[in-house]
Amino acid sequence: MTFVLWVLSAAAVVGFVQALRQLSQRGPCIIINEQGINDKRMGLGMVRWSDIEGARMHGVAGAYFISLQVANSKQYLARQPIYIRIANPLWRIFDVSPIHIKVAYLDVAPEELFEMILDEVELSRARS
Repeated sequence: MTFVLWVLSAAAVVGFVQALRQLSQRGPCIIINEQGINDKRMGLGMVRWSDIEGARMHGVAGAYFISLQVANSKQYLARQPIYIRIANPLWRIFDVSPIHIKVAYLDVAPEELFEMILDEVELSRARS
């Protein structure tokens, strides 16, 4: 029981820190261009289209996530701040990849963003 309380406490702290970061950031939180996709909230930097092997969209408690299957995932995950790396095992409980995009609070429909990502991944495959 104590372990569960520690995990829940850590998750609450991580959530609070991320909420504060998002409130203080200006500009778009997700940048999509010809090189790749950068969700500033995850701290991964630019995830190149050529490294994305697949994507899937799913919901958890009313929130939508786009999980990315990425080659060299360890390289990307090493870029994340420590507080996000600590939270990654919690996402796995809900079958959410540690490299994911939370679609909440965006000005785009989850399905539209998912289709855009799939289209860009296919374009990248066609170019190579």
